[in-house]
This record gives sequence, structure tokens and C-alpha cells, in this order.
Amino acid sequence: PLGTEVLGSINEDDAARMSACEDAKELLTLFGPLERGEPVPPEGQGSELLWLVRRVQLNDPTLTELDLSRKLLPPGDKEPRILPKPLEGIRTNPYLQKLSLNNVGLSSDNDVTALAVALQQNRWLQELDIESNFLEPPQLIVLVRALEDNTGLRTLRCCNQFSEEEAGDSVFSAMQ
Repeated sequence: PLGTEVLGSINEDDAARMSACEDAKELLTLFGPLERGEPVPPEGQGSELLWLVRRVQLNDPTLTELDLSRKLLPPGDKEPRILPKPLEGIRTNPYLQKLSLNNVGLSSDNDVTALAVALQQNRWLQELDIESNFLEPPQLIVLVRALEDNTGLRTLRCCNQFSEEEAGDSVFSAMQ
């Protein structure tokens, strides 16, 4: 399944230390090389994702953009620390302004619903990119309806899912 290679690249000792951090400053102090943008070897990419996710959860004021594009993420039911956790964190994070989930394998109904709930509650995120996840029309409708009361989001990129013929009018009607 998509994203399973990430599962084998999580250092569980680091994951436990990240989880124990109570604020962003502590997390950044413990994991300085990641903060400096040093290259992460493939065997550490799962840990890097957990670090980024934890920063969202802890409302790190220095994290205004999160780009997970083209990192095939495991579904939330396989690894709840990677996708569901940042979506929970997005609900109340006043600093994150841009989130890119382009081609990450966002396709499970549970993950789409978690994103929709986050979008309903978040008022600060300004740009969301969910292109190329091959979402089904009903999933797109859930996301679009979640935006009805969202006053913060200015840009939604969601192309490369289905064409108008495949989706029918339902998705496009929901966007009006």
C-alpha cells in the first residue's frame, strides 16, 4: 500500500522523545539538524515527517508553510502519527498559512473527513494544495462543504482528481 516505506523509516526512540516535548522550542532544541534543513537519509524520512507533524501540533510559530508534496504518506489507520495528527493540529494552529498535500496518497475516507473537520475549524490557513490525490467526487464534496464557513482559506488547489464528466455536476454544484 501507499506510504508503507515510511513506516520502516521511523526511529521509535526519536518518536518517543518528540511525543514527550511539550512545546515547539523544546522540540526544535532536541532536533536541531532537522531545523537547519540538513538532508535526511531515506532511513530517517519517517522520523522527519513525525518531527514536522509534531511542530504543527505544538503550534510552532516558525512553521508557516508545510510542504509534504510527493511524500507518499501511509493512511491514517496504518500510522496515525503522520497524517491524522497534523490534521488535528491544523484545527487550532494560528501560524500555519500554507499546507501542501500534493500527491501524498490522501485517499481514505477517514483522512479526508479529518481534513474536512480541520478546515471547518481553522481560520488561519490561507492556502491548501491537495492536487493529484485522485480523490473521488464524494470526497471532494465533503471537503468543499467543509469550506462553507471557512473565512481564512484563499486558495484551494485540487486539480488532477477527476474530470467534469467523471465527477458529474455534483462537485461543481457544491463549489457554488
